[in-house]
Amino acid sequence: MKVNCILCEREVETKNEDVFMTVRWCFVEMLKLNDIKVDRDVGRVVEICSKCWTDKLKNKPSMQDYWWVYNKEI
Repeated sequence: MKVNCILCEREVETKNEDVFMTVRWCFVEMLKLNDIKVDRDVGRVVEICSKCWTDKLKNKPSMQDYWWVYNKEI
């Protein structure tokens, strides 16, 4: 399945690359922790490419089960 990363807007094929998923409230917290602004509407579930997850979101909330990797078999 092809999805767009919320941060870089790059189209990512979920079968070829890890796509990290999280919910809106957690994503908003990550934006604050990393001093990042997003000017578009954020849905209830957010897709983030592996590059942005690693490079742009260095600070993440210290809680368990706040994200998951998109299932590559779907």
